[in-house]
Amino acid sequence: MYAMTILKKPDYDNLNENGRRAVLESLSGHYTDFTFLDCRKFECFGLSTETAVYLNNGDEFVFVPGGRVVLGWNSISEGIDSRSARELLESFGFESVRTLHAYLAARMSPVRSADIPPMLVERVPREIGWHRVSPDDPEFSKNKVFRETLEKFINSKRNEKVIPKALRLRKKDGEITAELYKPVSYKELISSSAAAGFRLPTEDEWEYFCGGGCRTIWRWGDSFNYGYRLRYFGSNRSAGGNYDLEKPNQFGLRIANDPCCYEVLMDSEVLLKGGDGGKNIGAKLGPAAGYLPAATYYRCPEEKEAEPRYLEDIGSGGTCCRRIKRLDEAPLQKKLNALLKKKRSAKD
Repeated sequence: MYAMTILKKPDYDNLNENGRRAVLESLSGHYTDFTFLDCRKFECFGLSTETAVYLNNGDEFVFVPGGRVVLGWNSISEGIDSRSARELLESFGFESVRTLHAYLAARMSPVRSADIPPMLVERVPREIGWHRVSPDDPEFSKNKVFRETLEKFINSKRNEKVIPKALRLRKKDGEITAELYKPVSYKELISSSAAAGFRLPTEDEWEYFCGGGCRTIWRWGDSFNYGYRLRYFGSNRSAGGNYDLEKPNQFGLRIANDPCCYEVLMDSEVLLKGGDGGKNIGAKLGPAAGYLPAATYYRCPEEKEAEPRYLEDIGSGGTCCRRIKRLDEAPLQKKLNALLKKKRSAKD
């Protein structure tokens, strides 16, 4: 068994508990800027992964095993239930399920096979362009609009105030934080990620992170689950926290849980995945239509026209990014081979 093979399915899944832990702990010995925290099992929508969580400068990463997987979507595999079909037909103005199927297929990535490398993946995507400042910071204090906005916010009952692409104020437990926005080009984002030893995922990698190779519209099936507690729908939408789609998925990632946000990709046909900027929700469509842009293989056609704007300022319009580190280096292979040989010798 070659070293890189054990970091890919199905060989990775066949490791016993001790062998898996030894391999996962060894990754932090090779990538010394990652601290091994512990081994964990994540389960979601019938899928599960035995993996490990690492810390890098205060941010959590998780090991995602690689493998060969089928991605994309072009037909219903389970069948849409009547409630989901009725909502989607009414939302998009179609008269037949057949027309709806064609509409969906045109907005999904094509079916294809892909080889996904093993990776360390950031668990929670990060916002782009926003940075925290003190109200005493000259960048803040010399701006009259910022000062006046802060004064009004202090005396208000609001918990958040945003001036788009400029200022964001938040209030929690009596403490106020201020953040300013600085435009970041797509090229700058890619360069800064590379300088820190990371890259952003491709569309293939992102879809694998999201659905693990699922063959359905959403990660859980072809029908929408109206029993889920959702951020933007239902009587509990303003209660905060514990939303079903915002829990860690089968890899331990928080992903495709907010249609109002996009994740930035690289080296792909599309630039953004995971949402539509909240367009369907803003149009007062139902939950199935509202969360359709968060479906694993969905491509938002309108964003193709907006790409020039995003390339100039990739942080505009609710974008975020997820850093990854591919584990496909020759030195790592050599180290894991030595580890496996040592364990075999000890067993003999």
